Amino acid sequence: MPAHVPESDIRQLRRENTGHYWSGLLKVVDSHRNQARGIENATVEMLIPVVGQIEQFGTAYPGSEPEFAKIPNRSSAKRYAA
Repeated sequence: MPAHVPESDIRQLRRENTGHYWSGLLKVVDSHRNQARGIENATVEMLIPVVGQIEQFGTAYPGSEPEFAKIPNRSSAKRYAA
């Protein structure tokens, strides 16, 4: 499983989640599941539990793209570390 979400995927997910909240992001990520183009399915499958966990912890939704990129990547790296 990947432990890093590509920057292009981060930008796309942030852009598609117009409400800028975690449950909205979860819906956006799930909408990419098993699609022939776009975000790789391995990334989608990795992000779904990570985003759910972030939301459960009550983490504030980041206000900028760089802040946004740090959270899923940091969380996924911890989750999938050996």
